[in-house]
Amino acid sequence: MKLSDYERPVRAASVIYRQGESPDSLYLLEKGKITLSKIRGDKRSLQKIVTEGSFFGLEEFLLGTPREEEATAALDSVVLELPRHLAESYLLSNPKFLFELCEYLARKSRSLDRAFFLAGKSEGARLAAALWLTLQGGGNGQSPLSADEVLEILFSATGLPPDKIADFLAELERLEIVGKYEHSLFLKSAEKLFRYAEYLEDKEHFG
Repeated sequence: MKLSDYERPVRAASVIYRQGESPDSLYLLEKGKITLSKIRGDKRSLQKIVTEGSFFGLEEFLLGTPREEEATAALDSVVLELPRHLAESYLLSNPKFLFELCEYLARKSRSLDRAFFLAGKSEGARLAAALWLTLQGGGNGQSPLSADEVLEILFSATGLPPDKIADFLAELERLEIVGKYEHSLFLKSAEKLFRYAEYLEDKEHFG
């Protein structure tokens, strides 16, 4: 089979699959950025940023359980969408795929142990968690992101107004939690970001 026959261009903000849907296909991100988010009522909690070369929707696909998250293109992207019968054939005939699968699950496990901030109710705590997953927790070796790309990803992940996200990023830069290098945004201190998220959560709770 020619894998290129199953490439699918996806425009930014387009939904690839929805939470609760049947896992009929396996996905690989070839180009762009994908966000995986849980939907609870009218709130959206970012769970992961999928980077180029990564599979997503694997666990539900392998277990045959409904999608636990909604997959949305944060940027214009290209995904490889393999129907179940083809993906299973590919899985059995490609040892490299098995290695990548194990590596992916290990990375996801390490990321989730600090993602408790996603349960935060304050907008600031949600943004802090989404930012951490975007700049550090979403995978290894991802390309640098510009401030505009980060803003677009955070908007896709949280649904908060862009001006509020921009103010949040500006405040983090003022506090030296994030910095800029050649137009790229980077995280200076994850610990400071976590403490700031706790402060925002306490501020909303106690006033």
